[in-house]
Amino acid sequence: MLAALALLALVVRDYLGSRTAAGRGSTQAVPALPEDLSAQSESWRLTQTIGDSTRMEVSADDFVQGADGLTTDLRGVVLEIFRLQAGSLDRVESGAMRMQADGSLYSDGETLITLGVQTDGGTGRPVEVATSGVTFRPSANSASTERRVDYRFADGAGSSLGAAYDATTGVLRMMSEVRLERSGPNPDEPSAVIRAGRLLYTEEGARIELAGGARIEQGAGWLECDSGVVLMSDGRIRRIDGVNARGGESMADRRTAFSASRLEVEFDIGGELARSRGSGRAKFTSTEAGQRIEVKADSVDLQYEARVEAPSSVSSSTLRRVEASGAAQASLHPSDGGTVNMIESESLLLVLKPGGAQIERVESPARGTLRQLARGADAPARTLVGGSIRMAYGTAGDLESLEARNGAQLVQRAADQASPELRTWSDSLDARFDPGTSEIAELRQAGNFEFKEGPSRGGADSARFDPDSGVLELEGNATAASADGNLSARQIVLARANGRVNAAGDVTGFLIQGPDGSGQPGAMGMFAGQRPVFLAAGAMVSDPENHTLEYRNGARLWQGRNRIDADSIVIDQASNRIAARGGVEVVWVAGGESASDPDSLSIVRSDLMFYDPETGAARFEGAVDYRRQGMRVLADELQAALGADSSDAGMRVVAVGSVRIVDPPDGSGHRAFGDRAEFDVAESEVVLVGQPARILMPDGTESEGASLTYRIAGDRLLVLGQRAERAYTYRPASR
Repeated sequence: MLAALALLALVVRDYLGSRTAAGRGSTQAVPALPEDLSAQSESWRLTQTIGDSTRMEVSADDFVQGADGLTTDLRGVVLEIFRLQAGSLDRVESGAMRMQADGSLYSDGETLITLGVQTDGGTGRPVEVATSGVTFRPSANSASTERRVDYRFADGAGSSLGAAYDATTGVLRMMSEVRLERSGPNPDEPSAVIRAGRLLYTEEGARIELAGGARIEQGAGWLECDSGVVLMSDGRIRRIDGVNARGGESMADRRTAFSASRLEVEFDIGGELARSRGSGRAKFTSTEAGQRIEVKADSVDLQYEARVEAPSSVSSSTLRRVEASGAAQASLHPSDGGTVNMIESESLLLVLKPGGAQIERVESPARGTLRQLARGADAPARTLVGGSIRMAYGTAGDLESLEARNGAQLVQRAADQASPELRTWSDSLDARFDPGTSEIAELRQAGNFEFKEGPSRGGADSARFDPDSGVLELEGNATAASADGNLSARQIVLARANGRVNAAGDVTGFLIQGPDGSGQPGAMGMFAGQRPVFLAAGAMVSDPENHTLEYRNGARLWQGRNRIDADSIVIDQASNRIAARGGVEVVWVAGGESASDPDSLSIVRSDLMFYDPETGAARFEGAVDYRRQGMRVLADELQAALGADSSDAGMRVVAVGSVRIVDPPDGSGHRAFGDRAEFDVAESEVVLVGQPARILMPDGTESEGASLTYRIAGDRLLVLGQRAERAYTYRPASR
């Protein structure tokens, strides 16, 4: 579009600008007649030669010198200036000219200037300049007019109101209302039109200055500026500088626009647009096939590359790179009404695919902020801040991948306004997008990863997020925390949709039971409420749908000296009931946590344990082994009343099924057998029931009865029979 300014080179190069062989300023364009001549003549002619070469001829049909001797009128004037290049000349034709006393020539009527007239049969087409009211000043080697000037050349035309040319300085001025039009070399190529308030051309340096507002139009493209400078070389535009410039292009499927306080345009050696740089509130927009790009910055640099379009091999330049610096902003709007990407940084780079039709990638070399604004009501919105950001686009023009380095912070806001936003931090971030929906298909973050979502928070060495399933996978030194507790493991998987949590590998953490529905502190029975219950396991599963917490592969729960060990432990979060299976070992402090006596510890080993904190009842099943105060009880089942702070916690214990009691456990004391045993821990008393119940003393004494009541210390024994059964005591004969 801007190449249309090249036509100025044709006009200003020739328009009254040819030199004599003696060089610029050395010879007058029109020689002065002798001042003392007062005469009238027909077919007047004057020839100027240098050496053997004719450089200028002036002829007139009529020559009349005024009576005052100061003016001379010429009629039917033809002035021919032979160019230094042989084979062409410039011709000035006027119906009448007057030679003034100062030696100047004035043509009031129509004056036709033909530039580049071929004299050797060449094929060059001349340029015609038609005007009136022209003053020629041979002594100053200049010409000027204040009237309309019309220019006609091989591939265009133009006009201005007033013009002046100084051949000595090589400066051409078009005073006002400048309009130039150039037709393309091909019939299908649109013409270019240039309008300007004023135009100044400096031959030395091939410099064109546009002022008073300028506009260039070619086909669907246009450029406006308050003022501008065009630099040319070898008849081609090499550079354009515009002040307060704006422009654009509008075609069937593409629209572009730009504006800047200062515009610099560069062309390559072939005349193709190579670079355009706008500075000062610079803005560039492009819309194609519904996709819209908008770039704003203190400076926007557009870089072009030449291409060859087969089969005509017509060369043209297409936009390849957009570099923005200084408070740079870029907005990328998709055609399908999907996610809008808005990126901000001190500097931005947009690279377009060959042909300039679609974006290839967007880069933020410095720290940047990317906002993804979803247009759909059910789509999330995201904000990414990174030390550097890179966005890559696919063949369909949709965002394909996104990466951030040198520190990344991501905020994701759900479509449901009531849902908390998800914030993540990491050293790096990589996202892959679904080409069909333009939504994130997979998100990975690595290096010091952290997240926060409402009251939940956590971290890991790395993380993977699947938006479709809402699953967040934490890998390496993973942690997750909420108001209900804290969790650490080698791997943690969080299903944000249903709240399910899976953890594996060296699982540790703690739980805090909050207040119940009445606002009273909740409790987990042997574990006091609103105090942390610590945990360790090989793996853990939290299932909100079933309201369960399951610890597997070797689990432990503990609070103070109270603890549960088992192959697996399941907590019903609705009721806080606890079930432990496989290799169960439970330790609690009888009489409550405040009890300081080391003998207050009770230990139970079994295959199963079920605990109901509401009633405080714990039931152990399968190969039960109970130890307390140096006493060991083996049974099929054992029941105990537990509590974290109750003074009677663990003070009453019942063993059922093949009960065997050893006091002390090494067998050196007494041994008892029965079907059921009740222990009053406070009184250190045991009631053993059986068919019959038996007790063996260290001295060989054996007692049997339906019921045996004895103190663990062995200082009292009560043996009772039942109905026809009698109680008895047997002592060895030696006694």
